Amino acid sequence: MISCSSELRRCRPCLGTFVEVTVECADPSGAHGGIESAYQAVMLVQKLMSAHDARSELSVLNRVAHVRAVKVHPWVYEVLQEAETLRVRSGGLFNAAVGGELERLGYLPEAGASSTRGAGPFHTDEPMVELMSGHRVRFARALRLDLGGIAKGFAVDQAVMALERAGFTNGMVNAGGDLRVFGPRPRRIHIRHPETPGELLPLLEISNRALCTSADYFSRKTEGGREITPLIDPRTGESSGRRISVSVAAQKALHADALTKVVTLAGAGASAVLEDYGAHAFILQPDRPPALLGAPLYE
Repeated sequence: MISCSSELRRCRPCLGTFVEVTVECADPSGAHGGIESAYQAVMLVQKLMSAHDARSELSVLNRVAHVRAVKVHPWVYEVLQEAETLRVRSGGLFNAAVGGELERLGYLPEAGASSTRGAGPFHTDEPMVELMSGHRVRFARALRLDLGGIAKGFAVDQAVMALERAGFTNGMVNAGGDLRVFGPRPRRIHIRHPETPGELLPLLEISNRALCTSADYFSRKTEGGREITPLIDPRTGESSGRRISVSVAAQKALHADALTKVVTLAGAGASAVLEDYGAHAFILQPDRPPALLGAPLYE
């Protein structure tokens, strides 16, 4: 166990944002190896699951998994398992098979000749990803999966576990608003308001818990005379243009990350799936009072 008395903070660009690692440590010179292991975990998630990297395992799946089964890294397999469980529990509101639509809207790069745009509707009750033995994956038909709604939270979880294995007992990993605090020391968390993203609002203090926020402050754009965002509603296949900020607190960042999308689409209708994961949500919208779903966030 590393004896901690002062705070050490490091920040690097990855996952399309900045990832900040904070730990308490008495000897900064002896802490760098543990912090480096956390960043290595984050970078491995990016290498495996980036939809922007044609060499990632996710991109390989999108190109060939509808033709033959593909063996993937255990982490990819785990995230796909979690995504399928969330799809079922959310009644389809969480669905990773939105990549083709995100490509059409310009949020993902074109996949070239293997592009799956127009491959057919993804808003179906039937599972489209078959998880086979030996970490093999096969698609029911041509798809373009995007794990952007869950992989960042998974990366945060893996970074925290790396820090704990290195002996740190208090700290935080924050990947652009998807964060997890470990250890007994509570930390004050701030969020941005969807109307005034330059303003930080104090939300709550958490310890041994994750908090992820979904709000399209800087990715909103106009297409065909209407505002769009990277959040696709699987019920319609269309972009959700709602101005809303949703923060979800859960035990794991992976779950909190994915559930922000479900709450954004379903509002109070997401209460049951939040309860399934022991999670709570805080909702900010223009011209409306803040709303809480689940038990109070201030615990």
